[in-house]
Amino acid sequence: MFDLLPLPVLYWNGEGEIFRFNQKAEEELGKYLSREDININSITPVHKFFEREMDFDFIIDAGVVDRKLYRWVSFLIDQSPVIGATIGTRVGLECQTEPDIYSQIFHELNNIITGVLMGLELSLTEKNPEKIKEHVVEEISNIKRISNITSALSSILRGKRIYKRCNANSVLKESVKFIRRTLRKGIHTRLILPEITYIAEIPEEFLYEIMINLLSNARDSIEGEGTIEVSLTGTEKVVRIDIADTGKGIEEDEILRIFEPFYTKKTKGTGLGLYIVKKLINIYGGRIEVMSRQGAGTTFTLFLKGKRKQGG
Repeated sequence: MFDLLPLPVLYWNGEGEIFRFNQKAEEELGKYLSREDININSITPVHKFFEREMDFDFIIDAGVVDRKLYRWVSFLIDQSPVIGATIGTRVGLECQTEPDIYSQIFHELNNIITGVLMGLELSLTEKNPEKIKEHVVEEISNIKRISNITSALSSILRGKRIYKRCNANSVLKESVKFIRRTLRKGIHTRLILPEITYIAEIPEEFLYEIMINLLSNARDSIEGEGTIEVSLTGTEKVVRIDIADTGKGIEEDEILRIFEPFYTKKTKGTGLGLYIVKKLINIYGGRIEVMSRQGAGTTFTLFLKGKRKQGG
C-alpha cells in the first residue's frame, strides 16, 4: 500500500511482529530490523492500540532507532495478516531545537520511577506495619523529587535559569541510597564523604538527576561483581564529585562521543543521558571529565561551583 513512499514503512501483525517493510526501510534500518529481538513495539508503542479502551486513528511518537532519530506515525489497516503500518520520518540532529532535545529528557526519569516501583513492590512483601509505613514515606519523597525535577526542567525549557544551591553531601547520600535498591547481587557501593559540608551552586533536583544518571551508567557497565565508589572533596570555591566503577570501561574512540546527543551503544538507550548531564553542568558553570580503561573501569569527575559551609 505504501511501499513506494520515499520513507521507511513497516508492516506488523497482531503480535507486534514486523511482517515486512519497504525498500527505504531496508536501506536505512535493514541491519537493525534483522535482529531477532526486535518487534514494532521496540520502535514505537503500537501496543497502545490494543491495551487502551479508547478509539483513536493513529499514534504519533518519536524515538531513536539504530542511533538515528525518527518521528513515527502508526495506524491500523487490518488487511490480514497485516494489522497495521508505521511510517517514519528521519529527523536530522541539525534540525533539532533545544525544546526538541529537552523533550527527550523525561525518558531519563525512568531511572527514578523504576526505583520507586521496586520500593513499593518491596513494601508489599513486608509484614511489619512500621516498616511498610517507612517504605511508603520514602517513596512519597521520591515521587515528590520526580515532580521537582520535571518542574525544574520545564523552567529551563521556558528559558529560565533556576538560582538555587544544595547540600552536596546530602544529595550524594540520597542518590547512592536510591541506586543501591536497583543493584544486582555482587555489585557494591562505597560512599566517601568528608566531615565538611559542601554547598554546590546547582539546584538539588538537577544534581540528583545527574547523580542517578551517572550511577545508573556505572551499574550497567559492571558485568558480574564490582564496585561503585562515590567521593566528595572540594576547595573554597569548587565542589568535586568522583563516580568510579570497576566495570568494562569505555573504548578510546567512544569517549570522544559519549556526550553527543543520541549517541548510545545500548539497545534500549536514548543516547541522551550523558548529554543531559553535561548540559546541566555547563548551565551552572561547571565541567565534567571522564577517564576510562577497557576492562578496568571508568571514573567521571564533576567540578561544580560551590563552597564549604561555614562552621561545617
